[in-house]
Amino acid sequence: MFIPLDRKPNWRRPPFITLLLISINILVFIFLQAQDQLREDDAFRYYFSSGLAELEMPRYIQYLNQQGGTQLAIVPVDELAADKQKILYHHLLANGSFLQALNTSHIIRSNDPDYAVWLGLRRGFDNRLQNIFSYRYSLKPHSPSTLSLISSLFLHANSWHLLGNMIFLLLFGFILELSLGSGILLLVFMACGISANLVTIAITPNSAQWIMGASGAITGLASLYAILYGMRKIRFFYSLIIYFDYVRAPAIIMLPAWLIYELTYSLISPNSVSTVTHIGGLLSGILIGGIIKCSPLKIHAEENKENVSIDFETEYQNAMSALSNADLQKASELLKRLLENQPEDSRILVKLFQIAKARNDLPSAQRYIQLLLTLTEHDSQLVREQQRSFLDYLQLTKGEDKLPAELLTKTAIRFCGAGFIEDSENILALLLKQNPSAKSIPALLFSLSTRYHKSGNIEKSNHYKSLLTQHFADSPEAQSIQQILPMSN
Repeated sequence: MFIPLDRKPNWRRPPFITLLLISINILVFIFLQAQDQLREDDAFRYYFSSGLAELEMPRYIQYLNQQGGTQLAIVPVDELAADKQKILYHHLLANGSFLQALNTSHIIRSNDPDYAVWLGLRRGFDNRLQNIFSYRYSLKPHSPSTLSLISSLFLHANSWHLLGNMIFLLLFGFILELSLGSGILLLVFMACGISANLVTIAITPNSAQWIMGASGAITGLASLYAILYGMRKIRFFYSLIIYFDYVRAPAIIMLPAWLIYELTYSLISPNSVSTVTHIGGLLSGILIGGIIKCSPLKIHAEENKENVSIDFETEYQNAMSALSNADLQKASELLKRLLENQPEDSRILVKLFQIAKARNDLPSAQRYIQLLLTLTEHDSQLVREQQRSFLDYLQLTKGEDKLPAELLTKTAIRFCGAGFIEDSENILALLLKQNPSAKSIPALLFSLSTRYHKSGNIEKSNHYKSLLTQHFADSPEAQSIQQILPMSN
């Protein structure tokens, strides 16, 4: 399945409702569902040890034979293998029609000799089921309640179920919250989740399967996202066994891709109620998306301007065209707009720095070079861009640099590791000139000494080692280098 990776969250404007929904789901799972597996195991043991299984399971097999025309052999429960017992047990608990008939005394009637014994055992079993938080508050289509339509959205079967849902909730939630606003996002989340549950009830009214999870609501957010963003190209992460990559494609492609995925899964597992819930969520998201797009309000005007209507590549090419036409003002405005949505895109920062340099705008140049140098991705192309831009910055400032010592040190270490040792040494000279007592200098000396040692230049290695041990003898780097690089000729 493709995962959209349009952009990173803007933590200066955090998506409060998205984070709140994620927090509620996590807290419910950790504190309210934590003992559910133990309680389920207790109910399972009671069912078979109390004698209830001997009363119900033969009658259940007889019921299946009557309803479906099958001819399953009725054998004593104690003769069934453990795995067969478990399969039949879960099958019985998920059969809403049988449970309805059982609870209304149509399976074991009041005049049956076993009725009184069965009734007492069944009450004991039902009490144990009610102790299971997930059972009590999950949606069971054969006997739905208003509370379970909502409460089931905040329950999860296991940690992997929770993790997968929360990742997708974060991916879709924070973008839609920026676009629609916190209140509307919450309404949409609840509407999609409840609608997905109602579709599940309508299509599988006889199921007693425990329906839980935010999946229906999240698939609704996914289809709403696809409708609102339409043909805007975004990045989709994908994997093929051990191969990972991303592709740029219109957001709307999620709808057919997700529908195909769900329909394929329904063919593989035709009795899966969760597929029905997911499709119900997708359809509700499409409907809500259509309503929002056709409404006069649509989305917040400022978010429409800043977040949704921006096609990054188109805007970037417009900025490049403005640069080629020497329209620095227009190019700068376009790039600044893009930077607000992609604050860590090195292409934008490099271009903005170049514009500031061309204008001899030292404050802006300093700002953009700082932002560029803080990027730490392991990308050789990025390091080369940082190195070239930094040299241009030094030329612009005539060596009178005012960058923070810690940033300079990290930059020098990064350059040293990438092979730009001479530039790293120049930064060291700059640091020693401007701030010789900077706490970050020992780390740079350590890096230069070890780098030269690895390249076989022992003289240079010893030089920087001597500077480190003589002037920063108390530093951890000085203590460490004494052990790993013994002085040699």
